[in-house]
Amino acid sequence: MILALLGILIVIAVIYYLRKRKKAEPVFQIRLKPQLLPHEIALSELEKLRLRKLWQEGRVKEYHSELTDILRRYFEKRFSIMAMEMTAMRFWIYLITRI
Repeated sequence: MILALLGILIVIAVIYYLRKRKKAEPVFQIRLKPQLLPHEIALSELEKLRLRKLWQEGRVKEYHSELTDILRRYFEKRFSIMAMEMTAMRFWIYLITRI
């Protein structure tokens, strides 16, 4: 008898909830992280690279590689070119001919 009453109360509560909730809003909302602009991302990465101080530790080649990768990612996102897939020479020729 008690289980039947408990079951009826649960059914009534579910029906009440389904009728009272707002139809336009989903039950769970996913908050999207605001997208940063390409120059904001590049500036942030450049600052991180500066703080690593690779050139001061004598790791100049690694510093230049990181710097080139940051610039290539910026150009990919900003101008929709496949900079990461191009050789360095092809990339710079592409930039010079497009400016």
